[in-house]
Amino acid sequence: MSWGPWIKHDGQGCPLRPGVRVRCRFEEMPGEFVVVDGQTGESCAWSWNWSRWLTIAPDGCGFVARIVAYRIWRGQAFQDLAAIAANRRPTGVEGTEHDKRAPEVVE
Repeated sequence: MSWGPWIKHDGQGCPLRPGVRVRCRFEEMPGEFVVVDGQTGESCAWSWNWSRWLTIAPDGCGFVARIVAYRIWRGQAFQDLAAIAANRRPTGVEGTEHDKRAPEVVE
C-alpha cells in the first residue's frame, strides 16, 4: 500500500469526495510549509479554497492555511487492480469486437 503521486492544487475547492484519505502539503504562512495526513471533509475543509488563506479559521483556531498539493492513499484494492491491469493481455485488435476472456487472477 502506498501514496499516489503529488498533485498540485489550484485553490478552487476540494476536488475529491468526502472521506478520501489524503496527505496534504499546507502553506501556513508565506514560505512556511507542513505536511499533514487526514480525510477530506474534516475540519480543514476551508483550506482547499485559497480565498480564505490567512483569514481567521471558522472554528476560531488560528489562521487558515492553504493546501498547495495533495496525495491520495492507494489502499490494497487499488494495488490489486493495478497489478491486474499491468499483467492483462491485450483486449482485442483495433476495429474488432473486444476480447471476452476473463481477466487473469493475480495472487
